Amino acid sequence: MNSIGVHWQPSVDKDGHLYFSKFEKYIYRSEYKNGEYRVPVNIVELFKNDTLLGRSPFISPEGDYLLFSAEDQLHVSFKRKDGSWTDRISLGDDINVRGLNSSPRVTPDGKYIFFVSAGQGRLWGIYWVSADIIGRLRKEHLRLN
Repeated sequence: MNSIGVHWQPSVDKDGHLYFSKFEKYIYRSEYKNGEYRVPVNIVELFKNDTLLGRSPFISPEGDYLLFSAEDQLHVSFKRKDGSWTDRISLGDDINVRGLNSSPRVTPDGKYIFFVSAGQGRLWGIYWVSADIIGRLRKEHLRLN
C-alpha cells in the first residue's frame, strides 16, 4: 500500500476493497482477498474508463457507485450489471460551484453527501446536501446504457 507515495481519503466497500487517491489525479483500488490487500491498481486501468481520473474517492458500501472529485468538481460513476462503470457524471451546478469541490462522503444512513467547497460566493467549509441526487442520476444514466 505504501509504495504508491502520498495517498489519502481511504474508502472501503462491504467486501473490504480499499479505494484511495494519490496526491495528483489518480484513484486506486486495492482488492481485499484472503485476509490481505493486493497491490493497488489505478481504476482507470482496472475499469477501462478514462473518465475516472480524479481524487478523494468515496465508494458506496455496496460498491455500486463511486463519488470523487475531478477538475475541482464532484462526480459520480455507477457500476453496471456487466461490471463496467459509467463515464463520470457531474453532480451539477446546484452542488458544484466554480472553485473547489472535493472530498465527498455519504453518511452511514445514505441520506446526505458531505463535501469541502469554496468559491463563487461560497466560503471555504464543509457543506452537505441530500444524497437523493445519486438515485436520480443512477436512474437517468443507467437507463440510457
